[in-house]
Amino acid sequence: MVLATLNSHSTHLLCDLCTSDISAISRCMECAISFCDHCEEVHLRQKSSADHEVLSLDEAREKGITKVRRQIMCMGHPDLELSVFCSTCCQVICRECVSVSHRGHTCESASRAAKSHLSKLRLAADRAKNVLEETAVAASRLNSTSKKIEAQCNKVQSEVEKFIEDYIRSVEEHKLGLLEQIRQVREEKLQRISQEKMKLQRRIKDARDVAYFLDELLSEGTDVEVLSFVNPVMSKMERCEKSEPTREMSYCQSLQFLPEETVKCPDSFYAVYGVLTTQNVSLKNCRLSVESLQNLRVGKKAEAILETRDNSDMPVDRGGEAVTAEIRHRDAGVSRPLIVSVHDRRDGTYCISFVPDVAGKLLLNVNIKGQHINGSPFPVTVRSAKPHHGTFHCCSFCSSGGNKEAICSCGGKMPGGYKGCGHGHEGHPGRRHWSCCGNVLEHSECSKSNSQYQYTL
Repeated sequence: MVLATLNSHSTHLLCDLCTSDISAISRCMECAISFCDHCEEVHLRQKSSADHEVLSLDEAREKGITKVRRQIMCMGHPDLELSVFCSTCCQVICRECVSVSHRGHTCESASRAAKSHLSKLRLAADRAKNVLEETAVAASRLNSTSKKIEAQCNKVQSEVEKFIEDYIRSVEEHKLGLLEQIRQVREEKLQRISQEKMKLQRRIKDARDVAYFLDELLSEGTDVEVLSFVNPVMSKMERCEKSEPTREMSYCQSLQFLPEETVKCPDSFYAVYGVLTTQNVSLKNCRLSVESLQNLRVGKKAEAILETRDNSDMPVDRGGEAVTAEIRHRDAGVSRPLIVSVHDRRDGTYCISFVPDVAGKLLLNVNIKGQHINGSPFPVTVRSAKPHHGTFHCCSFCSSGGNKEAICSCGGKMPGGYKGCGHGHEGHPGRRHWSCCGNVLEHSECSKSNSQYQYTL
């Protein structure tokens, strides 16, 4: 709208610099200012605007006026335009402010100051663009990371939900399986009880019939009648007495629930807790492998396997029993405990292990639910480890300094009359070893029997 008015030949323009209404005859295309004849001459004389393109109004309108000068007025002097830049205060002011509030400050025209600050502003614009690009890239990365996090969390959430749903289903199926086992055990036990009750009722009926018949026979029968029924009655009594005795039904521990035992679900890889068992551990039938406790050495780990068995002397096929073990030394009447560990193998066997610290006689107590198993406490004898009397060397040649008489129990031989072993020769174990027994382990027990004997003459 404003540009159309400026380009119209019917519009009468006034000089933008004169305070009086003087008609404009020319226009600076760069400053977008209309001049009268005098102001045009002054404008072209100034060094900062000497090379500006100043055209007559007709020429400017034919070329096309595309810029409009935007005037910003001073807040303190509303009639004056902001045209001076105070470098001291870094503030744009009017000419009146120069003499009033900025006296003595470094001031220059706004157009000249703008040119001097233009390079800084361009650099700032470039930096702003770089910051914009970097920020956009960072924001894009954050968005990408956010999407990845969202996707991963959704994936894990789905996995958790599926796992928990499947696990709950497995637990429910396990529960139904346990309840079905309980139902079967109940039916089996009650059926056996019903069978025993039927047997008892038959015996009661037979015994009652015999008793009533004998009472009547003895009270009313003649001697001939009594003698006639002796054999049949006695036979029936014998059959009644010889009937299979009623088995006593144990119910208090015939079925047990073991909540700490695990079982794998048949249709999945989930392991759930809780099993039912009808096996009761019999202390008198439990067995401890005492063979492994016959040759113990100080500082060497000893292990023994406890096998639990039920009342029918059948191996128990599950763990969960409260097995404890304790070893005590018997030294001059003073008893002191030794740390013993018990590992439940979950298959009815338990590994009992300990490390003897001194030689002597010991007692191994093995308890299940606080009660000794058969044979407990078990006597154990610990002996000191047999020390090495030789040299832990690489070969006889090196350890003896080349002595031909030096021998070694590894079995290696060197040619040239040497009695011991040597590197790379026949029989050498290929590593450092003990000369007394040939053992390649430095911290080991000597396996060589003592060949020294003492005679008394």
